[in-house]
Amino acid sequence: MTRKSHKTSQSAWRIYFWPLVINCVCLLGLVSALIGNGWLDLLSWACLGGSVALLIYASFGTVDKGKVR
Repeated sequence: MTRKSHKTSQSAWRIYFWPLVINCVCLLGLVSALIGNGWLDLLSWACLGGSVALLIYASFGTVDKGKVR
């Protein structure tokens, strides 16, 4: 007997949406760090720090009872 695959295909937009958002936030943080002082420094810290925090959460927060979601 053969099994039918229950995997659904996803569009490229759905697959790459969140990585694109994270990259745009990182780019905003890097540009604001290069061009400004004061509140732009705060913006750069928030953008870059938030991206790192999100990646750490995604690395450790997706393991559930030995299975990867």
